[in-house]
Amino acid sequence: MIGYPGFRFNTEGMFLGEIVNDTIPYVGSGLDDAPILLYRNFIATQFLPHNRLEKGFVKYTGNDGSVDPDLKFTALGRTLDAFQHYCIAVSKESFMVCDLQGHRLDKEVFYLFDPQANSNTSKKFGYWDLGPNAIKAYLNQHKCNSLCRAIGIN
Repeated sequence: MIGYPGFRFNTEGMFLGEIVNDTIPYVGSGLDDAPILLYRNFIATQFLPHNRLEKGFVKYTGNDGSVDPDLKFTALGRTLDAFQHYCIAVSKESFMVCDLQGHRLDKEVFYLFDPQANSNTSKKFGYWDLGPNAIKAYLNQHKCNSLCRAIGIN
């Protein structure tokens, strides 16, 4: 049996929103001001609670899918790396979840928030979508770990 940390995405209190006031700039709104949002529709979640004395949130993977070098060989790093690889595999290389950051809830669970995605067509998922080159670069540097092998991707 392989032990790995649990991870969750923060969805408590989440809601979908839509800009209905045409004076708020977003990309494509035609307003001259710098856009506040990329799209008219958006998702909002509550800020995750944490102790004020803690360092706060940690960025575990980058927009290119690279795992923080300090975490690469930890259970969390291997789990997130395998998760990214799994997303690429099940989507037949059409997308990759990346830019995973979050907060450790307790010894066993990490909450993740603000994930990004790279697609097989640049900018399909918005401004931060680095496109197919990011997916290829990730696959070229990725070394399958025990979790990748355990879930049948290699």
